[in-house]
Amino acid sequence: MSADETPAAADAAALDACVRALVAPGGFSALLAARMPQLLQARETGLEVAWRRLALGLGHDAYEAGRLVEALWRGGDVAAARAQVPISRAMLADRAFVENGHPFHLEKIGQMLGDFLAVFDYEAGALADDDAALADLHPVVVAALYDALWRALTELDFARARRYALRYLAQTGHTPTSLHVIRYGLQATGFHVEAGAQARALPAAEGDALVELRRLAVAARSAAEAGDGAALSGALAQADESIDAATAGAAAADEAGAHALAELALVAAMTALAADDPAS
Repeated sequence: MSADETPAAADAAALDACVRALVAPGGFSALLAARMPQLLQARETGLEVAWRRLALGLGHDAYEAGRLVEALWRGGDVAAARAQVPISRAMLADRAFVENGHPFHLEKIGQMLGDFLAVFDYEAGALADDDAALADLHPVVVAALYDALWRALTELDFARARRYALRYLAQTGHTPTSLHVIRYGLQATGFHVEAGAQARALPAAEGDALVELRRLAVAARSAAEAGDGAALSGALAQADESIDAATAGAAAADEAGAHALAELALVAAMTALAADDPAS
């Protein structure tokens, strides 16, 4: 290692030289498949970036052009992720790939790279929520939004978490993850008006009483915090109709269900007290 070379750069260079010398092109896929899950599980993003950069340089899999951008972003370096996009585009154009090099895949990877740029602009506040560039994001970018939401929450950047939550919900529609994103990305971060509107927009969870109970708890608590009396009354009325003895028993035995029951009971009690208070 030279005097002005960082340990990370030296490790990356050594990894590059070692793999190029010892691994035949046909064996790289197996090596990458074995190593990458270990790095992801250990959250070794720096080494993951080095491996993905090497895979892209060797012409292993064209999708590494996008995965490398995602890994840089996940590592917290938005500037490096943005700078990688034109580099990845150039590499897609000037080399053949062992895997996924057909124009069918290259076109979708090009969309993925453009979508990452749109999300970076959105993150910087340069694009509005309804900008056409954000209308149909590549699935890899949507999954990266979910990870970005978690990072924003751990960094207590609630404004950024809100933007990621709304973008994720707009892209995915109604999925089993939607309520989780509403609760933690909007309700827990203080954006009660949007949390309530998103929870009410979710379809009733037919056949799953506990999920429906959780949805109504988010809707009721958010309406109460936002001071939306009509929405609050509606959510509490739906909850009253939905909770029978069997549902209450099942909810009490489930951590998320018990939390939803407690939320509904608290909101109902606060509403009753407010109704009895002449000053309210």
